[in-house]
Amino acid sequence: MARDGYNILIVGRNSAKVNTKLEEIKTLYPTVKTRSVIGDLGQLTKFADYRKIEELTSDIDVAILVLNAGVKDDVKFVTNHSDKMVQDILNVNAVHMTFMAKVFINRLIQRNKDSSAILVVGSGVRALPIPGLNLYCATKKCVYYMCKAMGDDMVRQNKNVKVVCYDSGAVSTNMTEHNKHMISPEEAAERALGSLSKPMEYCSFES
Repeated sequence: MARDGYNILIVGRNSAKVNTKLEEIKTLYPTVKTRSVIGDLGQLTKFADYRKIEELTSDIDVAILVLNAGVKDDVKFVTNHSDKMVQDILNVNAVHMTFMAKVFINRLIQRNKDSSAILVVGSGVRALPIPGLNLYCATKKCVYYMCKAMGDDMVRQNKNVKVVCYDSGAVSTNMTEHNKHMISPEEAAERALGSLSKPMEYCSFES
């Protein structure tokens, strides 16, 4: 996105990692403006928490809202989930996406530009529940339905906001076990952003 001239705002938990990534962006693209909002998404459980994010970003023009935060189960059986794991998976995967979309959707609509979009990273497991990934699969199904409904709403109301739920398949990240069949994060990002160029009526869901 920075390569295409977009300014970058990152919302993340680890300030050191976020700042390192923003420095990399500035090095590669000196004219791109960057900013960060630091917060633990697993702990942001109230809508008021997200209103604070809205306030901290009220002075900038948000054109594309990318929601790609995710947490997955790391135990085999649901009976072994800790209370914190359950809370983090639900908050980061489902509540975060819902509240962030709610906070920014009207700002995107008011822009009234074809470039406005919400891009959500989904998962193919929403279509195939997997034992050991109980909550993760459930939250990704929630994400899919939310995106499908929002996308259809935007089309029916003739609003210039595309809503894409992108299922990238297996991506090699810190959250996954690496193997030769996975695609790189860079390739996944290219495909996801490419899906935004399709006509609005075909952008409710991308697989």
